[in-house]
Amino acid sequence: MGKGRSTVALLDHHAEGHHHAFIKLFTKYLLRAGYDVCIFFPVNKELILSELSADGVDVSRVQFFTFTLTRQTHTRLGRFNEAASVLQLWIDTRRALKAAEQKLKLKFDRVFLAWLDDYLANYLPPQAVDAVFPYSWSGLYFHPWYLFQDGLKNRATVSSIDSVLRARKCLSVAVHDEFLLPKLAERIQKRVIFFPEIADATPPRQDEPTAQEIRTRANGRIVVGLIGLAKRKGTLHLLALATHADPSQFFFFFAGKLPEADYTTEEYTKAKSFFDNPPKNCFHYPNSIAEGETINAVINALDILFLVYDNFKSSSNFNTKAAHFRKPVLATKRFWIGKVTEKFLMGETVEEGNLSQTLTALNTLRDRIKTNTLDFSRYDEYLSLHKEENLTESFTKAFAAHASA
Repeated sequence: MGKGRSTVALLDHHAEGHHHAFIKLFTKYLLRAGYDVCIFFPVNKELILSELSADGVDVSRVQFFTFTLTRQTHTRLGRFNEAASVLQLWIDTRRALKAAEQKLKLKFDRVFLAWLDDYLANYLPPQAVDAVFPYSWSGLYFHPWYLFQDGLKNRATVSSIDSVLRARKCLSVAVHDEFLLPKLAERIQKRVIFFPEIADATPPRQDEPTAQEIRTRANGRIVVGLIGLAKRKGTLHLLALATHADPSQFFFFFAGKLPEADYTTEEYTKAKSFFDNPPKNCFHYPNSIAEGETINAVINALDILFLVYDNFKSSSNFNTKAAHFRKPVLATKRFWIGKVTEKFLMGETVEEGNLSQTLTALNTLRDRIKTNTLDFSRYDEYLSLHKEENLTESFTKAFAAHASA
């Protein structure tokens, strides 16, 4: 591709949800960091390239290699089953890279794994990964939940899920949770890079029907909204809140399908019954909402974003959405969501499952909304840390020479 420029292979074998948006954003900012890019993604080659072009990206510096990876399952190796499956994933990824190099007449200088989580396993020695994967690499680790374990050692061992990150060819690791950077860096003795928790801030569509329906049905009441009905999002807690809150003061919006596999039979039956015949102060939109101007219009129609997630240890770009559109959040006290909500004065935090505490916090937010006394003074500070333009610096650091600590 470009003479004198390094080429990064940007890989993601998932295509659902936010993966499409992330692959475009990562491409855009890798280019800004000075790299040419070859995208490895299962679908949507023409769509992704056209969207990048429409966003002003020089697509002459972008190649696309359509590929699929399927995790193999091992059942006869006991506690090493997962390690064997993940090692095979590294091997299959190498084969895809070699095939692309041959077909596209490229040489990859760096590899970035946009969903690093799938490439980690307990009992997988870093030396084994070095032996089968010859490329220098980095990646974004979305859910390093094990770092919250009590009594966790200061160094990764071969039995640890993060032992792979000590591979010689691993240049760095990226995470969204800035509070975990020092702990992970100490364990793996590598540079750990902060990646902003970005969110699409496209201006809301003004005539979006669902947003208009929310406002009409709320009829002046405070609207509390939850987008996505996975159990981990605290859906059951919000159902209880909607049942007990004053229906003359509050209106509740739920978006998405109820995923049966997330719930016990009793929980699912109860939740389904609620959504089949919702109270008059509730509105269930049973489909997913498209990213961009559509979902932003819906968020703009809400007064409070519900983020009392259930034992959820990762970051959420709904905090970023809240900052973009100047909305308060009702959030869990714990983990990243709780920390940033309290640090940046984004709303009220409560204990998960504590209904009385949540009702009190809800009424507090209502009073502040009605009296116009919400404090958004630190939202700009939050957005300065989590703006997408920071990805240029993040990628530069991720691939810097001598990345190991």
